[in-house]
Amino acid sequence: SGGPLLDGKGRLVGVNTAIYSPSGASAGIGFAIPVDTVRRIVNQLIRYGRVLRPSLGIGVADDQVTRNLGVRLGKKLDGVLVL
Repeated sequence: SGGPLLDGKGRLVGVNTAIYSPSGASAGIGFAIPVDTVRRIVNQLIRYGRVLRPSLGIGVADDQVTRNLGVRLGKKLDGVLVL
């Protein structure tokens, strides 16, 4: 795994990443990253030095912060505190 995935005409269509092989041999179900994803990621690595991931711009408070807030409010808080 880890090599190029080529079509019948020798064109790159992806990069092999893993193989599921019950027998342990190099035969089984292969998994690959599509070439469009590879190109996008490589361009980001070249341009920014890292992969840019989309985010919602929110954070989640640590469980201890939520518990401490609950103690101050005199209530047991269940769930997630979004910052």
